[in-house]
Amino acid sequence: MTTYLICMDRPLGGPVHFAQHYIGKSKDPAARLETHRAGLGARILAAAVERGIAFEVVRTWDGDIEKRLKAHHRAWSFCPVHGGGR
Repeated sequence: MTTYLICMDRPLGGPVHFAQHYIGKSKDPAARLETHRAGLGARILAAAVERGIAFEVVRTWDGDIEKRLKAHHRAWSFCPVHGGGR
């Protein structure tokens, strides 16, 4: 299992509540990314596809640590693009 962090090239949402990152997991991250790009994966990424917002996997971790990372409610802090990446 691989846990991955996706970073969108611009925020999705309004001025107060928005998201720019998504944490997921998969046994085949490359295939899962293609599912996301087709708008058939996570709803937030499907909304990004609908709005023409590009995204990339910017970090991966070995193992199933998705719930642990999501519990932080600060996915951006793990993003190397946005100054995180610890």
